[in-house]
Amino acid sequence: MGRDGILPKQLGNTHRRCLTPTVAINVVGAAAIILALVVGFGKDPYPDGYGYFGTFGTLPILVLYIITSVSLIRYVWKSDREHFSFIRHALCPIIGAVVMLLPVYGSVWPFPAWPANLITVLAFVWIGLGLVVGYMLRRRAGAMLERVGRVLTS
Repeated sequence: MGRDGILPKQLGNTHRRCLTPTVAINVVGAAAIILALVVGFGKDPYPDGYGYFGTFGTLPILVLYIITSVSLIRYVWKSDREHFSFIRHALCPIIGAVVMLLPVYGSVWPFPAWPANLITVLAFVWIGLGLVVGYMLRRRAGAMLERVGRVLTS
């Protein structure tokens, strides 16, 4: 995204020998350290701080897994219908989505007490923000996202 101008171009800089995005790695690492220190100093790091990071980090991944599982059904049905297998391309993704939905459900019912409820709400706000930004990027940089999608699926 740095190389394509969506994020600051410096984030797209890569190491000459390793070809890793060194600036982006350092920015993410610094943000993680700062966030860990803020939570650690503001709250008992264990088990509360660890639980907050776990909730905030896991809920979006679970929701992404659910979306990916359901998307597989539509993708295979539209792009390769002749090889569509009900068990492989519908039943298994649905089972996977339902299994991943269980911890998501457990995170909101019963609704947690303060401050864990704030972390849960923030995780879902983060997911919503990601969806909004994704749709905005799709409209603004659709061709670039198509290239990224082809690279990731190859």
